[in-house]
Amino acid sequence: MSDLRAASLLTASVVSLLAACGGASTTSRSGEATGAGSSHTASSVTSTTTQASTGSAACTVSKHPATMSPSLDDWPAFTASTAADLTSSVGVTTTSTTDSPAGVLLTPDSHWALAATSAGVAVLKRQGNALTFDHMTTTGPGFGLALSSDGTTVAVGLPDGVSLLDLAKTVADRPGAVVTTIATKGTQGTIDVRFSRDGQFLFVALEYDNAVSVIDVKNHVEVGEIPIAGRSVTGLAVSPDGTRLYVVCELANEFPLPPPATDQNVGKITIVDVNKAITNPTGSILGQAFVGRGPVRVVISDDGATLWVSLRGSHAVVALDAVHLLTPGCDPVLATVAVGASPIGLRLFAGGKGLAVANSNRFEKTSANRTLTFIDVADALARKSTAVRGQVTVGDFPREIATDTDGLVVSNYKSQSMSAMALPAP
Repeated sequence: MSDLRAASLLTASVVSLLAACGGASTTSRSGEATGAGSSHTASSVTSTTTQASTGSAACTVSKHPATMSPSLDDWPAFTASTAADLTSSVGVTTTSTTDSPAGVLLTPDSHWALAATSAGVAVLKRQGNALTFDHMTTTGPGFGLALSSDGTTVAVGLPDGVSLLDLAKTVADRPGAVVTTIATKGTQGTIDVRFSRDGQFLFVALEYDNAVSVIDVKNHVEVGEIPIAGRSVTGLAVSPDGTRLYVVCELANEFPLPPPATDQNVGKITIVDVNKAITNPTGSILGQAFVGRGPVRVVISDDGATLWVSLRGSHAVVALDAVHLLTPGCDPVLATVAVGASPIGLRLFAGGKGLAVANSNRFEKTSANRTLTFIDVADALARKSTAVRGQVTVGDFPREIATDTDGLVVSNYKSQSMSAMALPAP
Protein backbone atom coordinates (compact mmCIF):
# COMPACT_ATOMS: atom_id res chain seq x y z
CA MET A 1 0.00 0.00 0.00
CA SER A 2 2.97 2.32 -0.47
CA ASP A 3 1.11 4.05 -3.29
CA LEU A 4 -1.57 5.08 -0.83
CA ARG A 5 0.96 6.59 1.56
CA ALA A 6 2.56 8.55 -1.24
CA ALA A 7 -0.79 9.67 -2.53
CA SER A 8 -1.82 11.03 0.85
CA LEU A 9 1.18 13.36 0.90
CA LEU A 10 0.08 14.89 -2.38
CA THR A 11 -3.45 15.69 -1.37
CA ALA A 12 -2.94 18.39 1.25
CA SER A 13 -4.29 21.02 -1.12
CA VAL A 14 -7.47 19.15 -1.91
CA VAL A 15 -8.24 16.92 1.07
CA SER A 16 -8.09 18.14 4.65
CA LEU A 17 -5.90 15.85 6.72
CA LEU A 18 -7.51 16.89 9.96
CA ALA A 19 -11.17 17.54 9.18
CA ALA A 20 -13.35 14.49 9.46
CA CYS A 21 -17.02 13.70 9.61
CA GLY A 22 -19.29 15.77 11.77
CA GLY A 23 -22.53 17.53 12.35
CA ALA A 24 -25.64 16.62 14.22
CA SER A 25 -27.72 13.60 13.38
CA THR A 26 -30.91 12.09 14.64
CA THR A 27 -30.20 9.17 16.94
CA SER A 28 -32.09 6.19 18.25
CA ARG A 29 -31.58 3.46 20.81
CA SER A 30 -30.55 1.12 18.01
CA GLY A 31 -27.01 2.46 18.29
CA GLU A 32 -26.74 4.12 14.86
CA ALA A 33 -27.76 7.47 13.40
CA THR A 34 -31.17 7.10 11.79
CA GLY A 35 -32.79 8.47 8.69
CA ALA A 36 -34.85 7.59 5.68
CA GLY A 37 -34.54 10.21 3.00
CA SER A 38 -35.94 10.42 -0.47
CA SER A 39 -34.36 8.94 -3.55
CA HIS A 40 -34.85 8.90 -7.28
CA THR A 41 -34.51 6.13 -9.79
CA ALA A 42 -31.09 5.58 -11.33
CA SER A 43 -29.45 2.75 -13.22
CA SER A 44 -28.52 -0.26 -11.09
CA VAL A 45 -24.78 -0.21 -11.80
CA THR A 46 -22.77 2.92 -12.53
CA SER A 47 -19.09 3.63 -13.02
CA THR A 48 -16.68 5.90 -14.81
CA THR A 49 -14.63 4.48 -17.65
CA THR A 50 -11.79 6.76 -18.81
CA GLN A 51 -8.48 5.20 -17.79
CA ALA A 52 -5.00 6.69 -17.41
CA SER A 53 -1.77 5.69 -15.72
CA THR A 54 -0.86 7.21 -12.36
CA GLY A 55 2.20 5.75 -10.68
CA SER A 56 2.32 1.98 -10.81
CA ALA A 57 -1.39 1.38 -11.42
CA ALA A 58 -4.18 2.70 -13.61
CA CYS A 59 -6.70 5.13 -12.23
CA THR A 60 -9.89 6.68 -13.52
CA VAL A 61 -9.10 10.29 -14.41
CA SER A 62 -11.57 13.00 -13.45
CA LYS A 63 -11.27 16.73 -13.02
CA HIS A 64 -13.91 16.54 -10.31
CA PRO A 65 -14.01 13.14 -8.58
CA ALA A 66 -17.11 12.52 -6.51
CA THR A 67 -14.87 11.69 -3.55
CA MET A 68 -13.68 15.30 -3.57
CA SER A 69 -17.20 16.73 -3.31
CA PRO A 70 -19.77 16.93 -0.50
CA SER A 71 -22.56 17.60 -3.01
CA LEU A 72 -25.48 15.18 -3.14
CA ASP A 73 -25.60 15.78 -6.88
CA ASP A 74 -22.29 13.95 -7.25
CA TRP A 75 -23.60 10.82 -5.52
CA PRO A 76 -26.47 8.92 -7.17
CA ALA A 77 -29.57 7.92 -5.27
CA PHE A 78 -31.55 4.82 -6.16
CA THR A 79 -34.98 3.41 -5.61
CA ALA A 80 -34.51 0.30 -3.47
CA SER A 81 -34.40 -2.62 -5.87
CA THR A 82 -35.60 -6.21 -5.80
CA ALA A 83 -34.05 -9.27 -7.41
CA ALA A 84 -34.66 -12.95 -8.04
CA ASP A 85 -35.88 -14.67 -4.87
CA LEU A 86 -33.29 -17.20 -3.66
CA THR A 87 -34.90 -17.85 -0.27
CA SER A 88 -36.02 -21.42 -0.90
CA SER A 89 -32.83 -22.45 -2.68
CA VAL A 90 -30.51 -21.49 0.20
CA GLY A 91 -32.60 -23.12 2.94
CA VAL A 92 -33.15 -20.20 5.32
CA THR A 93 -33.85 -21.03 8.98
CA THR A 94 -34.51 -18.45 11.70
CA THR A 95 -33.89 -18.83 15.45
CA SER A 96 -34.78 -16.57 18.39
CA THR A 97 -31.94 -14.95 20.32
CA THR A 98 -34.29 -13.62 23.07
CA ASP A 99 -32.75 -10.14 22.70
CA SER A 100 -31.82 -7.83 19.81
CA PRO A 101 -28.64 -9.05 18.03
CA ALA A 102 -26.21 -6.78 16.22
CA GLY A 103 -22.64 -7.96 15.52
CA VAL A 104 -22.22 -11.64 14.63
CA LEU A 105 -19.39 -14.10 14.03
CA LEU A 106 -18.85 -17.78 13.28
CA THR A 107 -16.27 -19.81 15.18
CA PRO A 108 -13.29 -21.24 13.24
CA ASP A 109 -14.62 -24.79 13.69
CA SER A 110 -18.01 -23.71 12.18
CA HIS A 111 -19.86 -25.28 15.13
CA TRP A 112 -21.02 -22.08 16.83
CA ALA A 113 -22.47 -18.67 16.00
CA LEU A 114 -22.11 -15.72 18.36
CA ALA A 115 -24.15 -12.52 18.41
CA ALA A 116 -23.71 -9.34 20.44
CA THR A 117 -27.17 -8.55 21.83
CA SER A 118 -28.82 -6.06 24.14
CA ALA A 119 -28.37 -8.57 27.00
CA GLY A 120 -24.88 -9.95 26.28
CA VAL A 121 -23.32 -12.39 23.84
CA ALA A 122 -25.76 -15.02 22.60
CA VAL A 123 -24.14 -18.38 21.84
CA LEU A 124 -25.92 -20.64 19.35
CA LYS A 125 -25.06 -24.17 18.25
CA ARG A 126 -24.78 -24.55 14.50
CA GLN A 127 -25.44 -27.64 12.45
CA GLY A 128 -25.74 -27.08 8.74
CA ASN A 129 -28.29 -24.32 8.24
CA ALA A 130 -29.82 -24.87 11.68
CA LEU A 131 -29.06 -22.69 14.71
CA THR A 132 -30.09 -23.57 18.28
CA PHE A 133 -29.86 -21.04 21.10
CA ASP A 134 -27.57 -22.48 23.78
CA HIS A 135 -26.75 -19.81 26.37
CA MET A 136 -25.96 -16.16 27.03
CA THR A 137 -22.60 -14.83 28.21
CA THR A 138 -23.20 -11.71 30.29
CA THR A 139 -21.23 -8.69 29.12
CA GLY A 140 -23.82 -5.94 29.11
CA PRO A 141 -25.45 -4.53 25.97
CA GLY A 142 -23.22 -5.24 22.96
CA PHE A 143 -23.07 -4.00 19.37
CA GLY A 144 -19.83 -4.68 17.48
CA LEU A 145 -18.27 -8.15 17.59
CA ALA A 146 -14.86 -9.30 16.31
CA LEU A 147 -12.60 -12.35 16.51
CA SER A 148 -8.82 -12.12 16.77
CA SER A 149 -6.74 -13.53 13.91
CA ASP A 150 -5.58 -16.48 16.03
CA GLY A 151 -9.21 -17.40 16.77
CA THR A 152 -8.91 -17.26 20.55
CA THR A 153 -10.27 -13.87 21.63
CA VAL A 154 -13.62 -12.20 21.02
CA ALA A 155 -14.07 -8.43 21.37
CA VAL A 156 -17.49 -6.98 22.19
CA GLY A 157 -18.24 -3.28 21.87
CA LEU A 158 -20.19 -1.95 24.87
CA PRO A 159 -21.84 1.42 25.54
CA ASP A 160 -18.77 2.69 27.41
CA GLY A 161 -15.96 0.31 26.55
CA VAL A 162 -15.12 -3.15 25.27
CA SER A 163 -15.06 -6.65 26.75
CA LEU A 164 -12.55 -9.32 25.76
CA LEU A 165 -13.79 -12.91 25.89
CA ASP A 166 -11.98 -16.24 25.81
CA LEU A 167 -13.68 -17.97 22.86
CA ALA A 168 -13.22 -21.54 24.13
CA LYS A 169 -14.72 -20.71 27.54
CA THR A 170 -17.49 -18.66 25.95
CA VAL A 171 -18.83 -21.47 23.75
CA ALA A 172 -18.40 -24.02 26.56
CA ASP A 173 -20.19 -21.71 29.04
CA ARG A 174 -17.33 -22.03 31.51
CA PRO A 175 -16.34 -19.58 34.26
CA GLY A 176 -13.86 -16.92 33.22
CA ALA A 177 -15.28 -16.44 29.75
CA VAL A 178 -15.08 -12.66 30.18
CA VAL A 179 -11.35 -11.99 30.48
CA THR A 180 -11.58 -8.25 31.07
CA THR A 181 -13.61 -5.14 30.36
CA ILE A 182 -11.74 -2.02 29.28
CA ALA A 183 -13.28 1.40 29.63
CA THR A 184 -12.91 3.96 26.85
CA LYS A 185 -13.01 7.71 27.23
CA GLY A 186 -16.04 7.64 24.99
CA THR A 187 -19.27 6.93 26.84
CA GLN A 188 -21.99 7.35 24.22
CA GLY A 189 -21.83 3.93 22.59
CA THR A 190 -19.64 1.79 20.35
CA ILE A 191 -20.83 0.42 17.04
CA ASP A 192 -18.02 -1.52 15.32
CA VAL A 193 -14.82 -3.20 16.52
CA ARG A 194 -11.82 -4.59 14.62
CA PHE A 195 -8.58 -6.24 15.71
CA SER A 196 -5.27 -5.27 14.17
CA ARG A 197 -3.98 -8.04 11.92
CA ASP A 198 -1.53 -9.25 14.58
CA GLY A 199 -4.26 -9.22 17.25
CA GLN A 200 -2.27 -6.98 19.58
CA PHE A 201 -4.55 -3.96 19.26
CA LEU A 202 -8.24 -3.32 18.91
CA PHE A 203 -9.98 -0.44 17.16
CA VAL A 204 -13.38 0.62 18.50
CA ALA A 205 -15.72 2.98 16.65
CA LEU A 206 -17.13 5.43 19.21
CA GLU A 207 -20.21 6.39 17.29
CA TYR A 208 -21.13 9.68 18.96
CA ASP A 209 -17.80 10.55 20.59
CA ASN A 210 -16.07 11.68 17.39
CA ALA A 211 -13.32 9.10 17.65
CA VAL A 212 -11.96 5.60 17.23
CA SER A 213 -10.53 4.14 20.42
CA VAL A 214 -7.22 2.24 20.24
CA ILE A 215 -6.97 -0.60 22.78
CA ASP A 216 -3.78 -2.45 23.79
CA VAL A 217 -5.14 -6.00 23.99
CA LYS A 218 -2.26 -7.54 25.98
CA ASN A 219 -2.10 -4.82 28.61
CA HIS A 220 -5.85 -4.18 28.70
CA VAL A 221 -5.59 -0.41 28.40
CA GLU A 222 -6.78 2.29 26.05
CA VAL A 223 -3.78 3.78 24.24
CA GLY A 224 -5.74 6.81 23.06
CA GLU A 225 -8.27 7.91 20.48
CA ILE A 226 -8.06 8.73 16.78
CA PRO A 227 -10.00 11.98 16.34
CA ILE A 228 -12.88 11.72 13.88
CA ALA A 229 -14.40 15.17 14.24
CA GLY A 230 -18.09 14.36 14.32
CA ARG A 231 -20.72 11.87 15.29
CA SER A 232 -21.91 8.79 13.47
CA VAL A 233 -18.57 6.95 13.28
CA THR A 234 -19.98 3.56 12.32
CA GLY A 235 -17.71 1.35 10.21
CA LEU A 236 -14.14 0.00 10.37
CA ALA A 237 -11.93 -2.15 8.16
CA VAL A 238 -8.25 -3.08 8.44
CA SER A 239 -6.22 -3.65 5.27
CA PRO A 240 -4.94 -7.21 4.66
CA ASP A 241 -1.32 -6.11 5.19
CA GLY A 242 -2.31 -4.50 8.48
CA THR A 243 -1.00 -1.03 7.64
CA ARG A 244 -4.25 0.87 7.07
CA LEU A 245 -7.44 1.39 9.02
CA TYR A 246 -10.47 2.68 7.09
CA VAL A 247 -13.09 4.55 9.13
CA VAL A 248 -16.56 5.39 7.82
CA CYS A 249 -18.79 8.10 9.24
CA GLU A 250 -22.18 9.19 8.04
CA LEU A 251 -21.97 12.96 7.84
CA ALA A 252 -19.16 15.22 6.60
CA ASN A 253 -18.47 18.59 8.19
CA GLU A 254 -18.61 20.17 4.75
CA PHE A 255 -22.20 19.10 4.19
CA PRO A 256 -24.64 21.94 4.98
CA LEU A 257 -26.65 21.43 8.14
CA PRO A 258 -29.31 20.48 8.82
CA PRO A 259 -29.53 17.92 6.00
CA PRO A 260 -32.49 18.41 3.64
CA ALA A 261 -33.79 14.94 4.42
CA THR A 262 -32.69 12.30 6.88
CA ASP A 263 -29.84 10.20 5.49
CA GLN A 264 -29.64 12.48 2.46
CA ASN A 265 -26.23 13.78 3.45
CA VAL A 266 -22.69 13.01 2.33
CA GLY A 267 -20.35 11.10 4.62
CA LYS A 268 -16.63 10.43 4.62
CA ILE A 269 -14.03 7.70 4.82
CA THR A 270 -10.90 8.43 6.87
CA ILE A 271 -7.63 6.60 6.17
CA VAL A 272 -5.43 5.90 9.20
CA ASP A 273 -1.82 4.72 9.46
CA VAL A 274 -2.06 1.74 11.84
CA ASN A 275 1.58 1.87 12.96
CA LYS A 276 1.12 5.48 14.01
CA ALA A 277 -2.30 4.83 15.52
CA ILE A 278 -0.95 2.37 18.09
CA THR A 279 1.65 4.86 19.35
CA ASN A 280 0.27 8.30 18.47
CA PRO A 281 -3.46 8.02 17.65
CA THR A 282 -4.03 11.75 17.28
CA GLY A 283 -1.33 12.00 14.59
CA SER A 284 -2.24 8.92 12.59
CA ILE A 285 -4.69 10.29 9.99
CA LEU A 286 -3.40 10.13 6.41
CA GLY A 287 -6.36 11.71 4.67
CA GLN A 288 -10.06 11.58 3.92
CA ALA A 289 -12.47 11.37 1.02
CA PHE A 290 -16.21 11.80 0.61
CA VAL A 291 -18.05 8.54 0.15
CA GLY A 292 -21.72 8.98 -0.68
CA ARG A 293 -25.08 9.26 1.06
CA GLY A 294 -25.15 7.95 4.59
CA PRO A 295 -22.19 5.50 4.48
CA VAL A 296 -22.29 3.04 7.39
CA ARG A 297 -20.09 -0.05 6.86
CA VAL A 298 -16.93 -0.91 4.95
CA VAL A 299 -15.18 -4.15 3.94
CA ILE A 300 -11.97 -4.64 1.98
CA SER A 301 -10.97 -7.24 -0.59
CA ASP A 302 -8.32 -9.83 0.27
CA ASP A 303 -5.79 -8.14 -2.00
CA GLY A 304 -6.42 -4.76 -0.35
CA ALA A 305 -7.30 -3.15 -3.68
CA THR A 306 -11.04 -2.57 -3.34
CA LEU A 307 -13.17 -1.08 -0.59
CA TRP A 308 -16.90 -1.77 -0.50
CA VAL A 309 -19.08 0.70 1.42
CA SER A 310 -22.80 0.45 2.16
CA LEU A 311 -24.60 3.72 1.39
CA ARG A 312 -27.72 3.64 3.48
CA GLY A 313 -29.05 6.88 2.00
CA SER A 314 -28.63 5.66 -1.60
CA HIS A 315 -29.97 2.10 -1.19
CA ALA A 316 -26.67 1.05 -2.75
CA VAL A 317 -23.12 -0.14 -2.24
CA VAL A 318 -20.08 1.55 -3.77
CA ALA A 319 -16.74 0.01 -4.75
CA LEU A 320 -13.68 2.23 -4.27
CA ASP A 321 -10.12 1.91 -5.55
CA ALA A 322 -8.18 1.80 -2.26
CA VAL A 323 -4.82 2.54 -3.87
CA HIS A 324 -6.03 5.74 -5.54
CA LEU A 325 -8.52 6.83 -2.90
CA LEU A 326 -6.49 9.99 -2.25
CA THR A 327 -4.64 10.38 -5.54
CA PRO A 328 -5.20 13.84 -7.08
CA GLY A 329 -6.97 13.66 -10.44
CA CYS A 330 -8.12 10.08 -9.93
CA ASP A 331 -11.71 9.11 -9.36
CA PRO A 332 -11.61 6.05 -7.08
CA VAL A 333 -15.27 5.16 -7.60
CA LEU A 334 -15.17 1.85 -9.48
CA ALA A 335 -18.87 1.01 -9.43
CA THR A 336 -22.11 1.67 -7.60
CA VAL A 337 -24.71 -1.09 -7.30
CA ALA A 338 -28.33 -0.57 -6.26
CA VAL A 339 -29.52 -3.03 -3.60
CA GLY A 340 -32.45 -3.15 -1.16
CA ALA A 341 -33.70 -0.53 1.26
CA SER A 342 -31.19 1.07 3.67
CA PRO A 343 -28.26 -1.39 3.44
CA ILE A 344 -25.99 -1.76 6.45
CA GLY A 345 -23.99 -4.98 6.94
CA LEU A 346 -21.55 -6.25 4.29
CA ARG A 347 -19.57 -9.45 3.90
CA LEU A 348 -17.38 -10.76 1.09
CA PHE A 349 -17.51 -14.52 0.57
CA ALA A 350 -16.27 -17.29 -1.74
CA GLY A 351 -12.75 -15.88 -1.72
CA GLY A 352 -14.04 -12.40 -2.52
CA LYS A 353 -16.09 -13.47 -5.54
CA GLY A 354 -19.38 -12.64 -3.88
CA LEU A 355 -20.70 -9.82 -1.68
CA ALA A 356 -23.63 -10.20 0.71
CA VAL A 357 -25.51 -7.05 1.76
CA ALA A 358 -28.01 -6.72 4.64
CA ASN A 359 -30.90 -4.47 3.57
CA SER A 360 -32.30 -3.25 6.87
CA ASN A 361 -35.30 -1.28 5.55
CA ARG A 362 -35.11 0.12 9.06
CA PHE A 363 -36.90 3.40 8.47
CA GLU A 364 -40.08 2.02 6.93
CA LYS A 365 -43.18 1.24 8.98
CA THR A 366 -43.84 -2.02 7.18
CA SER A 367 -41.94 -5.15 8.16
CA ALA A 368 -41.73 -6.24 4.52
CA ASN A 369 -38.65 -6.09 2.32
CA ARG A 370 -36.09 -7.14 4.93
CA THR A 371 -33.65 -8.93 2.68
CA LEU A 372 -30.10 -9.85 1.83
CA THR A 373 -28.79 -9.00 -1.62
CA PHE A 374 -26.10 -11.15 -3.24
CA ILE A 375 -23.69 -9.53 -5.70
CA ASP A 376 -21.21 -11.04 -8.15
CA VAL A 377 -18.11 -8.93 -7.52
CA ALA A 378 -16.52 -9.40 -10.95
CA ASP A 379 -19.73 -8.42 -12.72
CA ALA A 380 -20.17 -5.42 -10.45
CA LEU A 381 -16.66 -4.14 -11.15
CA ALA A 382 -17.25 -4.74 -14.87
CA ARG A 383 -20.45 -2.68 -14.59
CA LYS A 384 -22.63 -5.52 -15.86
CA SER A 385 -26.38 -5.62 -15.37
CA THR A 386 -25.98 -9.18 -14.03
CA ALA A 387 -24.10 -7.98 -10.93
CA VAL A 388 -27.06 -8.61 -8.60
CA ARG A 389 -27.64 -12.35 -8.52
CA GLY A 390 -30.63 -12.45 -6.18
CA GLN A 391 -32.04 -11.76 -2.76
CA VAL A 392 -33.16 -13.70 0.32
CA THR A 393 -35.92 -12.77 2.76
CA VAL A 394 -34.89 -12.86 6.43
CA GLY A 395 -36.09 -11.29 9.71
CA ASP A 396 -36.92 -7.74 10.73
CA PHE A 397 -34.00 -5.28 10.38
CA PRO A 398 -31.17 -7.55 9.14
CA ARG A 399 -28.06 -5.84 10.44
CA GLU A 400 -24.72 -7.69 10.37
CA ILE A 401 -23.46 -10.73 8.44
CA ALA A 402 -20.91 -13.49 9.03
CA THR A 403 -19.88 -16.14 6.51
CA ASP A 404 -17.62 -19.16 6.20
CA THR A 405 -17.34 -22.03 3.74
CA ASP A 406 -20.39 -23.68 5.32
CA GLY A 407 -22.80 -20.79 4.92
CA LEU A 408 -24.02 -17.45 6.24
CA VAL A 409 -25.67 -16.05 9.36
CA VAL A 410 -27.32 -12.65 9.74
CA SER A 411 -28.59 -10.81 12.81
CA ASN A 412 -32.23 -9.67 12.67
CA TYR A 413 -32.16 -6.77 15.11
CA LYS A 414 -35.85 -5.92 15.49
CA SER A 415 -37.21 -9.46 15.37
CA GLN A 416 -34.63 -10.60 17.97
CA SER A 417 -33.47 -13.51 15.89
CA MET A 418 -30.74 -14.84 13.63
CA SER A 419 -31.15 -16.41 10.21
CA ALA A 420 -28.82 -19.05 8.76
CA MET A 421 -28.54 -20.27 5.20
CA ALA A 422 -26.29 -21.82 2.59
CA LEU A 423 -24.39 -19.43 0.33
CA PRO A 424 -25.56 -19.07 -3.26
CA ALA A 425 -23.00 -19.26 -6.02
CA PRO A 426 -21.53 -15.79 -6.58
